[in-house]
Amino acid sequence: MCVKVLATSPYNFKNMVYITLQDKINEIKIINRDVKQIIDNDGLEWSEKYNMIFSSNISLRVFELINLDYYDPDTSYEEDIMAFAYALNEWVNRVS
Repeated sequence: MCVKVLATSPYNFKNMVYITLQDKINEIKIINRDVKQIIDNDGLEWSEKYNMIFSSNISLRVFELINLDYYDPDTSYEEDIMAFAYALNEWVNRVS
């Protein structure tokens, strides 16, 4: 299946005119890996991790590609990040 869309991404998919479902899955997997690396970076405060994850390069791009439905507890940077990361990882596990 091939769907005609204009796609832009910070993850080397910039020149794609046609993006397939597999292309979306591959990009989401890359983003999921990046989210895990950000979370595991002990040199960053949770507020810095939050700003990196909830940005146009990560969360907004995810929402452009897929309908990620998750509960945002809105209590702390850490809990917001972990809720998003959990939902994203679950999505990747379902499609893999």
